[in-house]
Amino acid sequence: MSLAACSPSTFTSVSLFGAEITSVEASLVTNYSVSVPAAVRFTQPPVEVIGASFCNVTVSYTHPGQGDNIIVEAWLPQDNWNGRLQAIGGGGWVAGRSAPFDIAMGGAMGDGYAAVTTDAGLGTAQDPTSWALNSPGNVNLYNLQNLASVSLDDQAIIGKSVIKSYYGRGPEYSYWNGCSQGGRQGLMLAQRYPTAYDGIAAGAPGIYWTDFFPSMLWPQQLMHMLGEYPHPCEIDAITTAAVAACDPLDGVADGVISDVEGCLSSFDPFGQVGRPSNCTQGPGEIGSAAATIVNATWRGMRSEQGAQVWPGLNPGTNLSVGVAATECEGSACEAVPLQVAEQWFSLFLAKGRADFDLANLTHGEFDWLARQGWQQYDSVIGTGDPDLSAFRNSGGKLVTFHGLIDELLPPKGTVKYYNEVAATVTDVESFFRHFEVPGLGHCSGGRNGGPLNLFDQLRAWVENGTVPEQTATTVVDLDGVVQNRTVCAYYGPGRAFVVLCFAASAPLHDSGPTYGSEFPSGLAFVLLCFAVSAPVHDSSPPYGSEFPSGPGSGRGRGSGTGSGSPSGLPFGFRSGLPYGCGFPYGCGFPYGCGFPYGCGFPYGCGFPYGCGFPYGCGFPYGCGFPYGCGSPCGGGPLSGCGSCCGPASCYGPASGLLSGCTV
Repeated sequence: MSLAACSPSTFTSVSLFGAEITSVEASLVTNYSVSVPAAVRFTQPPVEVIGASFCNVTVSYTHPGQGDNIIVEAWLPQDNWNGRLQAIGGGGWVAGRSAPFDIAMGGAMGDGYAAVTTDAGLGTAQDPTSWALNSPGNVNLYNLQNLASVSLDDQAIIGKSVIKSYYGRGPEYSYWNGCSQGGRQGLMLAQRYPTAYDGIAAGAPGIYWTDFFPSMLWPQQLMHMLGEYPHPCEIDAITTAAVAACDPLDGVADGVISDVEGCLSSFDPFGQVGRPSNCTQGPGEIGSAAATIVNATWRGMRSEQGAQVWPGLNPGTNLSVGVAATECEGSACEAVPLQVAEQWFSLFLAKGRADFDLANLTHGEFDWLARQGWQQYDSVIGTGDPDLSAFRNSGGKLVTFHGLIDELLPPKGTVKYYNEVAATVTDVESFFRHFEVPGLGHCSGGRNGGPLNLFDQLRAWVENGTVPEQTATTVVDLDGVVQNRTVCAYYGPGRAFVVLCFAASAPLHDSGPTYGSEFPSGLAFVLLCFAVSAPVHDSSPPYGSEFPSGPGSGRGRGSGTGSGSPSGLPFGFRSGLPYGCGFPYGCGFPYGCGFPYGCGFPYGCGFPYGCGFPYGCGFPYGCGFPYGCGSPCGGGPLSGCGSCCGPASCYGPASGLLSGCTV
């Protein structure tokens, strides 16, 4: 590649329909070095870029009549281009061309990608005040549309044109990588511009834009209505207690809550009222207002009539630095709303009214403003369209992830979107995978290091057809030990689940009589689930290969109880949990009702080597593994059971599941 190619004259052919190119700049950057942390790459590991050379190209353009000035920037590797484009998304109110996303550009370029980003014509500031309004009462819809969608397609078109002008050929494959706003941008691309990218990695996406902003302010609104503002230390004390109580529900004590719904059903924040708060200032005990705010934040935003409007954040999430933040002097505290959400209300809903004050809204007024946001802007930036059929038909692949302790955006929002896509588009598994990551905060942070191989897995899916059924993460446990974890793809509610086991480097509980015989000494086995696309009682592949037909011979001897409300699942499973069946979000397993497939897993007898579940004892808290039942793969419902784990109301004959069981 000739160094002279990095000049404006190389890019004179760059054009964009409906826009006017106002300037093109190009300059050669040499000896560029940067440390790129995983926190700005989201789905890729950290990288050290040392002494790199690249052509920095900036293309400025405008849409005539709209008064905008948008910049697309490309970093083109000088020596090691891998033939691919990686577009970098933004965060908050920024479309992408600002810190820290310039560091992410360096990481992509250092990996050999031609990296491309845009500012959507909005500059680099996180404060939208300068561009949101034409005048008080009048929102600049052109600017909002540029942020929402228009600039994203422009970025792809200009980026590919710049690459072709420089290298003499366009990219073989094009990818999007972003989180939060960048995740929303990725899904907007899949929805409206389905041929722009071959693969999209969208983390913690800010979709359902007009719904999640009010939910961010819901805890603050409740404080105003109550007239009480808890100390942060009270909120933190409840969170700490929830982690202590709910961490063991998944079988491994590592400071991470994996069974979110089990925690919501078993841990009561109001049970902490009156207990020590460990506050250095303010009350020495947890107050009822703190419990009210925590409970309301977990349970989600409610209308004045009491209906849930949007799901809440999960137990274990750090609320005191986010949606439920307060500032205190002595015993006096005041609410501190998230700025990004406050700006949405003041600029786009109140439209710059001088007398607008969040603290003075009634519940009805709050609901009305939230409704106005949906009515006026959902079609512009909502990003909730589930019809991805055009993206599927174009051959595109999409991966999303969401940390289960995201402190800004409810993880259930992304699950909702996946389920709606699955209900709208056939063969969703052929192009879309979603991963729920325990212990991960908003895009990064928390105890989980994030899915740092997911981008490479997306690339392998696009280019080789290798489907990412699971992805690797790491968790820092309570002792500071880094443990490997495997997270499996979410497949929607009411699906059959298969258990995936992996070893961690810490004991589950101890090596005494109960667990010492079940698990190899010094190892804890953690169960996560991935779904398969066949009914539980189907004897054809994949069950024909995974569950050998014929009876098993398990010998579990525990006893346990199942609980929950009817879930509408096959076989009369009872759950009360939104995700369907099995573990970890379903029929009470591992807390008292065996395993939804019977036994015979995976070798036609007990689990895993013919002797109960696992190794002759109940799993994992004395709950046997339905006592030697045959595998459903060959024998239909679990007929011939000697007994089962859990009451008849959960798994007994009344449910139509364990025909012939003695409970």
